[in-house]
Amino acid sequence: MTKKKTRKTKIDGFSDGLRILTEMVDSITKNAPQIIEAADKFFNQGAEPRQLPPHQSYFHVIPPPDPEPISPYELFGLRRDAPEEAFKQRYRDLMKIYHPDTGTQNDAMAKRLNVAWTAIKKERGWT
Repeated sequence: MTKKKTRKTKIDGFSDGLRILTEMVDSITKNAPQIIEAADKFFNQGAEPRQLPPHQSYFHVIPPPDPEPISPYELFGLRRDAPEEAFKQRYRDLMKIYHPDTGTQNDAMAKRLNVAWTAIKKERGWT
């Protein structure tokens, strides 16, 4: 008895890869109704739809502004007599957290920080 040698599929180049990809697409297209039916059965088994867990964020999201606004100094958490460099550093630190490019999705806070920073600079004569 001799063993029958099995031929392994080997992709030798672009044309073989394209042929295999075409066969896969054809197979999926041909079996699409059965695939759709199986997916429909799987997802609609008569069970209650599952509720997704609440989104958990690594950042503290500050709610929209309250009806009564707070002072820019309260927003920065600094005293009125703090030096200019302290305000600049605090503004930079807060914008690293709340800037829209960081993905915190808290544009409202970034806008509040910009308005507060502009008000403080204008009040103190910093330009």
